[in-house]
Amino acid sequence: MTSIKKAFENQNLNEMNIFLDMLEVKIGFLGSRKWFCKGYQGSISLNYLFAKAVEKTKNAEAAADISRTLTRIERLDQIATLKLKQTKLAKFFHFIPHFLGKFFFNRSKAKRLLKARINAPSLHNRNTLGETLLHEAIRDSRNHHDVGFIKFLISQGVRPFYPVIASEEDPITLALSLNLLEIAEFLFKNALSKKQISADQTQALLLNAVRLQNATAVKLFLDHGAKKNKETIKLAKKMGNKEILALMQC
Repeated sequence: MTSIKKAFENQNLNEMNIFLDMLEVKIGFLGSRKWFCKGYQGSISLNYLFAKAVEKTKNAEAAADISRTLTRIERLDQIATLKLKQTKLAKFFHFIPHFLGKFFFNRSKAKRLLKARINAPSLHNRNTLGETLLHEAIRDSRNHHDVGFIKFLISQGVRPFYPVIASEEDPITLALSLNLLEIAEFLFKNALSKKQISADQTQALLLNAVRLQNATAVKLFLDHGAKKNKETIKLAKKMGNKEILALMQC
């Protein structure tokens, strides 16, 4: 008998959408929820379904296909919740699956990514400050320190760096100000590889890194063409960070 996970592995998105309609839920010990399918071995969790949805929709041709997948999974979640409420466990344990699901697997991030794929054209829209969804994603990364959603935005054509006239910080400087160096480095190197950042803009980033006293970022920008000019040296001396002063050879 084929395992249910093996079946999911071999399915394309359309086949997965059909298969989702065949799933049935079983409420287990302490309110755990597992889905199974007649004729297949084993069971799967809601987290597994969201993970597979993210994987299968990566190269989806139509937003409607992704929307159908998300709708089906959310419906399975609703059915399981209703069934759980009908059991004697509901009064005490109905919150456990949701708590553990969010703790061990960032389900909200998976939903957000799926919804972003559905609304891909809006990813480039700017708000009144001139910011795109990239700024929001960087701020959200303070909580889960994950660059997956940010990489998705970049893969969809969102620029990793651009001057934001009405806002205080470009995406890279925002990441540095939140001490998200991994994200800042990813965005900077991506902008370099696509030739979407100029020498003057790299110089401005160096100045921001000195102001934020981030020695690692200072070295990164110096290694990629930024210059130790009078302005940056003066600011480094004013800030007094010994590691940065050493990099500037002050």
